[in-house]
Amino acid sequence: MADAWKKLNDKIRAKRTKKDNRKSHRRRPKSKELTVQCHSEEVSGKAQKYTRIGACKFVLFDEA
Repeated sequence: MADAWKKLNDKIRAKRTKKDNRKSHRRRPKSKELTVQCHSEEVSGKAQKYTRIGACKFVLFDEA
């Protein structure tokens, strides 16, 4: 019985410490622009959210 628990523990430990390469493809590639969206100055409504003003704008930036 103890041998079965040891095998289970080793199996769980191997799963926990396993390197996962699938997470790396989830990152977005670095680009040269930011997405900016304007919001109102005051919050409104029950959830106290800022309302959006206009469409999203793409702003270029340089990494210095």
